[in-house]
Amino acid sequence: MSWDDPQRFLTKDDGLPKTPAKGRWRDAIQGARDKGPKFGNYSGWRVGNLLKTMDAVLVRDRPEAAIIMIGTNDISGNRVPAGYRAGLESVIAKCLKAHCVPILNTIPPRRGHDAAVKEINQIIRALSLEHNLPLADFHAACLRARPGNTWDGTIISKDGVHPSGGKTNLYSEVNLKTSGYALRNWVNFLVLRRLHFRVFEHLPE
Repeated sequence: MSWDDPQRFLTKDDGLPKTPAKGRWRDAIQGARDKGPKFGNYSGWRVGNLLKTMDAVLVRDRPEAAIIMIGTNDISGNRVPAGYRAGLESVIAKCLKAHCVPILNTIPPRRGHDAAVKEINQIIRALSLEHNLPLADFHAACLRARPGNTWDGTIISKDGVHPSGGKTNLYSEVNLKTSGYALRNWVNFLVLRRLHFRVFEHLPE
């Protein structure tokens, strides 16, 4: 999202500007490429790991919004842990207390974990509605792009877990069926763009 100019892939007029009033999206979107525990994310993390680190990030960086995708590793045992929902609610509460809008992401399909993926995404969608939060429905986008199980080995990599790489900042229709990370970026960009104009810049509906 912050690599180049994603607005060039906006083909329909939805009444919103394509770019921020000041600068470019790469100037408006900060932290999209930050990786590591000091930024509140890391490979293999579960909701408990996020809760232990996010306070420092919120205090230091004071973000207006944060993309929250957590749950794929929580269901490694092919079930949703009992404390997951309460943990995600704590993540939401911490963000809101810090005046940060959490953009909840559903988790993508995971090979051999259909029931657990469905259950955890029901929790994520429900909390989005209950707290009136923006939702980036990455799971639904994956199934639209690759129906049935055709996501396996295409937009989800050969390990059956992680989104696939490739041209992650190319948001053409063809590439969104090929690169899982491009699809994830695009889904979040669309939500963040709407949040930017409707909430942060207060443009009327």
